[in-house]
This record gives sequence, structure tokens and C-alpha cells, in this order.
Amino acid sequence: MKNTFLYKVWKNDKLLFGLFSLFIFFQVYFTYKGVESFPFVHWGMYSKVFTANENYTVYTLKIDTETVCFEKFLDPQKGMILGTISKYDALKKAQFYDSLNVVIDSRFKGKVSEEKLVKLRNTLTNDSAKASRYPAWLLGYVADMRLINNSSISVLKHQVSYDKNARLTTQSTDTLFNLNEN
Repeated sequence: MKNTFLYKVWKNDKLLFGLFSLFIFFQVYFTYKGVESFPFVHWGMYSKVFTANENYTVYTLKIDTETVCFEKFLDPQKGMILGTISKYDALKKAQFYDSLNVVIDSRFKGKVSEEKLVKLRNTLTNDSAKASRYPAWLLGYVADMRLINNSSISVLKHQVSYDKNARLTTQSTDTLFNLNEN
């Protein structure tokens, strides 16, 4: 025990030992609570078993009648487009109730004033009014990247799966939204 790092620090510098101890305590507490803090990551982030889904959601983006090929975009652009489309889809499924409201309530309700809580919600969460502006934003974002001035956009949502021979089959196709700016 006398050869351990913490013991040697305790013998030589009590303040530094206290700082190390606080750091270790809070890191263990954060890990217990499931809060990620750099440089420590949770086992489940990279080592958890990945289970295959029965169905997958795939989005198709059309500008006018042309289907947009996502492979032509850089990864950050592709991530921005597909990430925001899936967030919009999740909001639409939840009738435009943002799941971030639950997190805000659990962390801040009763700890800050109601006025600050409302301001926090208005700043961080989406609702139907904010989401209604999304199709026009997406059209502008994609049009700027592709240097085009088209006036209509549609997003199709496909539920797909693989059969036992690993062939892709489409289960259903729905229109997520259409926007015509003529």
C-alpha cells in the first residue's frame, strides 16, 4: 500500500491528494449517474453488443423530381441533412413534443424559477411552429450546397428490412413532407 501513487501523494502534498480524491469521487459519481465526462467513456459506448433491427428507416430526398444522391456530399453535410430529417421525423411522430423537455424537467424543474424554465425550453426545444419552418430551411441548405435554385423539395421515408437471403425489401414508403415554393 505504501508504494501506491495516491499514498505517496498523500505523504508529500495533502492539497494535491485532496484534489485527486475529489476528482476520483466525482468521476465515480458521474459514471454511476451515467454522465459522460472526458477522458472517461462508458463501456456501453464502444463495447456494448450491437443488436440488428428488424426494420431500418431510410430517407429519400427529392428536389423537384431529381433524387438527391447523398454519396456526393461530404460526411458533415450528409450528417446534417440526415440528422435533421430524422429529428424532424421523431418530432412528427411525437406530435411535435420535443423529448428534451423531459431532460429539462428532470434537471431543472424546482431548481430554477418558472420564468427561466420557460426561457430554457423556448431556447432549446422544438415545437410545431419551429418545425414548420424546417422544410424551407432544408430546401435552402441543400440548394446552397448544390448551387441550384429549385423550388420544391420532398422527403420520403422508407421502412426497409432484409430477408433471410440478405436481400433488401421495402416494407412501406411514406411522404414525410412536401414543400413547393412557386
